[in-house]
Amino acid sequence: MRRGRWLLGLVLAACGLDVQGTLAPSGAGGGSPDGGAVPDAALPPGSDGGVGDASVDPLDAGPDAPVTRGRVTAGLVALYEMEEAAGSLAKDTSGVAPALDLVVPVDVTWQTGALRFSSPSRVGSGVAATKIYSRCVATKEITVESWFSYGALPDWSRIVVMGSSAGIANFAMTTDPTTIGFDLRTTTDLYQRDTMGVFGQIPSGVHHMVDVRTSAGKKLVYLDGALTITSDQGGDLATWNGLYELSIGNTPFNDRPFFGDVHLVAVYDRALSDAEVGQNFAAGADP
Repeated sequence: MRRGRWLLGLVLAACGLDVQGTLAPSGAGGGSPDGGAVPDAALPPGSDGGVGDASVDPLDAGPDAPVTRGRVTAGLVALYEMEEAAGSLAKDTSGVAPALDLVVPVDVTWQTGALRFSSPSRVGSGVAATKIYSRCVATKEITVESWFSYGALPDWSRIVVMGSSAGIANFAMTTDPTTIGFDLRTTTDLYQRDTMGVFGQIPSGVHHMVDVRTSAGKKLVYLDGALTITSDQGGDLATWNGLYELSIGNTPFNDRPFFGDVHLVAVYDRALSDAEVGQNFAAGADP
């Protein structure tokens, strides 16, 4: 299916046609914290020796580069399209070296184009997410994106997190049965949570959430193409911990399990614009 869409994109491009859809988000809202944070011990930063070339186009970066199907690629650092269908790894298909593949335990099951979390478990990198740390600390920005559907989610969970536990992380995409949120560490806030109740009950269907932080200190959360949370969080990302790994579905401490299906996760080293968030929403959950 990926190859067919890639070939279609080439044909359309040759004809001068644009295959990238757009859908402008709208609306706004506020947020409120869901709990306190505990400081972690001082740890040394990542040790990759500096920031990679953020200008490298992931489409030219190697055999694992994504089939873009209209998605934004500028600033992409890590991408998980969940198309493996089997095996012990969810591949980082961003094409941005080094690849940050995630280990899939046996109690997380492959679905068509998704990973299913039906028990408290976690898909994790097993090593420090150094390229995310280095690039985002340099740009002072981040965008975290996920396509997911809810299972029988009982409480607060972490869809995507770079951290160690519920209140100790560089960033986290959070949700409970009725609420979504964005947790972030900056030099002025050890761990700021911004949340909003958006559902009356656990919703059906596949949903798109995007957490954005700009270098000017704006935090934005989009749900299904609509801007849902706006907040301010000053400082920069210099106090991030470079030793944290990237996790999907839970924290390494196993204290915030997500129940449901995760179809796609992407991390960018810059703040996507409203139009770019809409572009990725229009592209859909699966290749």
